[in-house]
Amino acid sequence: MKIGKKLFLGYLAIALLISAVGYFSSISAQKALEESIGKNSAALSTKIIENVDRNIYSKIELFQQYSRDLLLLEVLRDSNEEFDRMDNPEKSVIETNLEWLFYKKNDLNPLYQQLIGNRLSRELTSKIRFFEEKYGYPVLAEIIVSNRYGATIALTGLTEDYKQDDEKWWKMAKKNGLYVEDVKFDRSAGVYSTDFAVRVEDLDGSFLGVIKVVKDISQSFGIITETAESQNYQSFECSLVTSNGKLLFSTHPFEFYKDIPSDFKKSLELKAQKKSGYFSYKENIERQGYKKDGERLIAFARSQGFRDFSGFDWILLIHYDTQEIFKPVIDLRDILIFTTAVILILASLIDLIISRSIASPLTILKKAFEDIGKGEMRPKVDIRSRDEFGDLAESFSHMARELDESKSRLVSAKNYTDNIMRSMTDTLIVIGPDFNIQTINRATAELLQYAPDELMNTPLETILEEKLLSRDDSFKKILLEGPLSNQEVLYRTKNGLSIPMLLSSSLMENESGKVTGIVLIARDITERKKAEKEQRKHESQMQHAQRLESIGILAGGIAHDFNNILTAILANVSLVRMHMHLDEEVYQIISDAENAARQAKSLTQQLLSFSRGSVPVKKITSVKPLLEESASFALRGSQVTCQFSLPDDLWTVEIDSVQISQVINNLIINAVQAMPEGGEIKLHAENVAMDGLISLPLRQGKYVKISLSDKGPGIEEKQIKKIFDPYFTTKDTGSGLGLTTSYYIIKNHDGFIDVESRIGRGTTFHIYLPASRKPVALEKAEEPLPLGGKGKILVMDDDEIVLKSVSRLLTFLGFETSTCKDGQEALELYEEALNTGRPYDAVIMDLTVPGGMGGKATIKKLLQIDSQAKVILSSGYSTDPAILDYKKYGFLSAVVKPYEINEIDKILKTLIFKAE
Repeated sequence: MKIGKKLFLGYLAIALLISAVGYFSSISAQKALEESIGKNSAALSTKIIENVDRNIYSKIELFQQYSRDLLLLEVLRDSNEEFDRMDNPEKSVIETNLEWLFYKKNDLNPLYQQLIGNRLSRELTSKIRFFEEKYGYPVLAEIIVSNRYGATIALTGLTEDYKQDDEKWWKMAKKNGLYVEDVKFDRSAGVYSTDFAVRVEDLDGSFLGVIKVVKDISQSFGIITETAESQNYQSFECSLVTSNGKLLFSTHPFEFYKDIPSDFKKSLELKAQKKSGYFSYKENIERQGYKKDGERLIAFARSQGFRDFSGFDWILLIHYDTQEIFKPVIDLRDILIFTTAVILILASLIDLIISRSIASPLTILKKAFEDIGKGEMRPKVDIRSRDEFGDLAESFSHMARELDESKSRLVSAKNYTDNIMRSMTDTLIVIGPDFNIQTINRATAELLQYAPDELMNTPLETILEEKLLSRDDSFKKILLEGPLSNQEVLYRTKNGLSIPMLLSSSLMENESGKVTGIVLIARDITERKKAEKEQRKHESQMQHAQRLESIGILAGGIAHDFNNILTAILANVSLVRMHMHLDEEVYQIISDAENAARQAKSLTQQLLSFSRGSVPVKKITSVKPLLEESASFALRGSQVTCQFSLPDDLWTVEIDSVQISQVINNLIINAVQAMPEGGEIKLHAENVAMDGLISLPLRQGKYVKISLSDKGPGIEEKQIKKIFDPYFTTKDTGSGLGLTTSYYIIKNHDGFIDVESRIGRGTTFHIYLPASRKPVALEKAEEPLPLGGKGKILVMDDDEIVLKSVSRLLTFLGFETSTCKDGQEALELYEEALNTGRPYDAVIMDLTVPGGMGGKATIKKLLQIDSQAKVILSSGYSTDPAILDYKKYGFLSAVVKPYEINEIDKILKTLIFKAE
């Protein structure tokens, strides 16, 4: 330190000591004063807001008492009895409300004229006038009375609606007895108000109706004004704000219900967490009568309500300008600052005189040291005196020569090391004991996309994964304990990409064994990781495919067995309906059972679609009726409704109607589950043309686009990519196969299914199906033939219950029936009947016989016995190739279980009559 500065600091220390004592004394005084004013103001705020709450409650209590008024009770009873006598009072209220809305802006509204003139309305109007005359301003803006059906029966002014039971205040008052609403603009009264509604009950506690009062809030703050007028501070300001930052009142000029400044609102939210308190705030708003842009002391208190009025969570604020309340303390502080400044000026003059006489040699030496710092190892030191400064200059010159020689040796060593580092293909990083990067090689900079100088003296966390270094510093401890070999880590590039690396380390130590640095050498293993990931993905896909195939087989088996059961149910129920003379109610029950079995048949078709890999059986179809029927069926029994937007000019499509109906069913079930409380689904379809510019995996051409939207919670972005994967589900129940099946059905139709979703706003699925130029084929209506026939029929099926039910059915129709359980027995019976001269007119043969000869194997041998045999194929597997192309296998017709009496009767007659 310079000698002049030492003297300067001596004078300065004394001045600062005196100034510090005075300054900190003023600070303490200011804090004590701030605490005193703050606590007193917080107490005053609490008192004022309590009086405001009591003022509001007084009006609520008045109308709670009025809810037991005899005239009010009498009018409500009469009104409710009048509505009770109506056939449909709710409908009457709705119709009257529509009429009211038509006349709402017209003074000639006859119903309003009738209501405003009744005796209850006149009494309520007199109450409003009474309060206005008593207080000198309009206290109450509007009063409405409605009966238990929500119909308005008395009012003091024209309200927007006649029907009130759909309003929140009406529902909450009916439920809880009292409802008080925070400040809002009442459109019918034309004022900012607080509304409260009171439940009106009969003497026995039964609900009669609701009385609603609209209180003009701008007239409720006289208490605040009275308090402000008694304050001595000129900068005193009292204001009232809502919990969401709306200004309700201020003792200074203000704009009602305007947002308070955002920065002040943020400070208030952070500070005003308690019931009351105070804090300082830097305000930048112009005020009249005191200093602008100053710091403010603000005390606050929150509304706590009064009795059964819980309050609005309003905040009462008291403001002071700290320039005014702390003025005595601030004046003292200014005097201390001025005194200290004078002392500093005097000390600077003394320092200047001393430094000129003794500091010149020291300045020369300082310049020489700075030259060494810049790399000039032999600086000039022009000091020739024979005193201590001359000796110091000679020693300095000797030291400079030694440093120059050492520098040359270090440069040679550095060049050698740099050549080694540049030749390395692996990354090399040297870090210090503080884990800051000291050196990197060229391979590191190129891999991480940094310029070499950018990483110098930056923390190791800059390039190493954060999670690895945040585990209680365990990884740092490992690096400091000794060599590390082949540790997998992640390096992070400049643009945020992660690169997997295989890391090894070694320690750099000085002569005493202290760690001076750590050398990190790492190799990029990105390609190796990719290969491992692809292998795991392939194994996972194989497992998924195997599980999907197993479930498909199981689904097909269940559907087959279920169709056998349905065959028996449909046959037996149909026989009961036709055998017996049933009254209308029993007949309807039997018909409902038949319809239920037919619906169950469509469910088994969905299982079969999944089990056969969704191979579509296509025909030209109109989309609109298919979508309407599928959606209506899927929503049956739920609380969800569907809004259709299906133009009449939609193009036709060539599809498997059962499979597409299954897709719509799956999507709607997901939407219903996403809205457990009910809601609305939107189903939209339109014609679109793909021109190759749209980024969808579809060929150019025309498509019908189907969009299904719900208003559920939405799907997270990370789950969107997985929803079509097998077994993936976000629900507690479900197999996770619905969307997978839907995806493959649409794909096998040469279409595409996509999804978009936003959290909190719902989900939309888009389906694209190729359009067809062909019209829908019109099916010729055939004249129904009377039931019954003749002939000898052989039925082969492995299920005993199917044999019994089908045998009864055919016997009822007039056919002679024989049964058997497998193909071998069928061949024996058929050959025996042929040899005796009483051959079978037709054979109904099951496709699949577990453990025995099924239909495809049996018909080959049967046609060898009788090439004219008339065989009908029967199966619960509606999608089996043999059912779809039965003639290829030698069958003359095919029927899918469960089949109905009309269907089998028609097939048998067609075959037998053609033969005759």
